[in-house]
Amino acid sequence: MRSMVTIIALLVLLFLGSCVSELDPVMMPSINMSTIDGTVGLDVTATKQVIEGVYKVVSEESTTSRFDSIISVNLASNGEVNMYSTTGVTYFTMYGGTRSDSGVFVGRWRGVQGPSAGSITMIVRPDEGGIELAKGVAAAKDLTLRCQTRSGNGNGTQTLVLRRVAKLNEDLKDFQIIAHRGGGRNSERLGVSENGIAMMLLAPQLGATGIEIDVIGTKDGTPIVFHDPDFTSRTIKGSYIIGPVKNYTLEQIGHYVRLINGERIPTLEEALDSVIDRTELQMVWLDVKDAFIVDRILTIQKAANARSKTKGRDLKIYFGVPTTDIKRAFDASPENEGVDVLCELDAQTALDMGAEVWAPRFTDGLQQGLAESMIDAGIRVFVWTLDDAAFIEQFLSPRYKGKLLYTGILTNYPTLLASRFYTLKVKP
Repeated sequence: MRSMVTIIALLVLLFLGSCVSELDPVMMPSINMSTIDGTVGLDVTATKQVIEGVYKVVSEESTTSRFDSIISVNLASNGEVNMYSTTGVTYFTMYGGTRSDSGVFVGRWRGVQGPSAGSITMIVRPDEGGIELAKGVAAAKDLTLRCQTRSGNGNGTQTLVLRRVAKLNEDLKDFQIIAHRGGGRNSERLGVSENGIAMMLLAPQLGATGIEIDVIGTKDGTPIVFHDPDFTSRTIKGSYIIGPVKNYTLEQIGHYVRLINGERIPTLEEALDSVIDRTELQMVWLDVKDAFIVDRILTIQKAANARSKTKGRDLKIYFGVPTTDIKRAFDASPENEGVDVLCELDAQTALDMGAEVWAPRFTDGLQQGLAESMIDAGIRVFVWTLDDAAFIEQFLSPRYKGKLLYTGILTNYPTLLASRFYTLKVKP
C-alpha cells in the first residue's frame, strides 16, 4: 500500500511539473561592433574618475520614454561601461573606447522586470569631455554622453543627452549590493538560472557587488549550489530525478540533472572558483541549508579564502547561519576557527558567535537602536530581502556616525538597488 501511495505521489508531481508554464528568455539584440573599430580601450585606472558619476537627462527625443531622468554610470575593471536606471529596472552594458579626442561605445540594455531589451550607441564629443576621456584626465563636472537607444524589435528609438552632475554615492566602498540566489531569484527571462555559474557571472552587470548563494548537500556529502530541498520542475530539467536532493549522489545529479536553462548544478568549489577567477564581486554569502555538510563547507570556505588572497582578491566569503540547526553544527565543527560568519538569528546570538555581520529580515523593521548597538560592537548590519523601491529607500535612509546604518541589502533586483544607491544624494 505504501509503495502504491509513493507511485501516485510521484505521478502527481510529474503531472504538475508538466503544467508549469515557462516564459521564454528575452532575446538580446545583436550589436554592430564595427562601430568601435579603431578605438583604444579605456585605461580604467586613469579614466574611472572621468566617466563615472550621476547623470541627468538634459535632452530627450523619443517615440517612447523608457528610462529615468537620473542615471548612474560605472566603469568596470575590464573596461565595460555599465549604467543603471530605476525606471523599468534597466541596466546597460557597453563596450568601446576612445579615438584621439572622443569616445565611442556600443552595447545592449535590458529591463529586468519585463521583456524590454534593446541596443545602445553612445558618443562623447571632443568639446563635451571627449578630449579629457581620451587623455584620462579629470573632466569638468558637466561631461556629456550622447546616447541613442533602440528597442529589440527595431521599433522605437530614444535619443538621450546625459550630463554628469555629481560623483557616485560616496558610501560605495562600505556598501554591498547583494544579489539573491547568485544574481537574482527572478531571473527566468534573463536566460540564465538562479544559483548557476552563468548567473553569478552576470551579477556584476546587473549592479551587484556581492551575491548570496544557497548551499545544500548531496547523498555523498558534497556541497552543491541549489536552493530547494527537492528537485522539481521549478528549478531543473530532467525526467529521471525528482524528490529530495539528499537522495542522489553528485555523479547522479551531474549525469541526469540540468538547471532550468540547461546549465549544470555547480558544486560550491566550482562556484567559488568562478567568482574568484572570473568576476569582480567583493563578497559571497553562503546560505547554508544542511547541517550535515557544515564541516565540508567550512573547509571549502577556508581554501577559497586562501586562494583568493594568492590572486590578490579582496573577497569576503561569509558562512551564513540562518537556523539554530546550522548554528549547532557550526559550534560543534572542528573547522569553525578563522572564518567570517553572517548570522541571521537574533542580535544576541550574533554577538555570542562573534559574527562579522548580523542580517535580520526587513519585516522586523528598521530596528535602529539595535542596529546602532551592533555597529558599536564592531558588527556590520545587512538586511534581506528588499525588492521594492520604497522599502529600499527606507533602509538606505538612516545613518549612524556619519555612515549608512545598513551597509548591505539582499535583493532579487540588484539593478534596482544599484540605481537607487548610486544616485542617493541627487534629486531629479
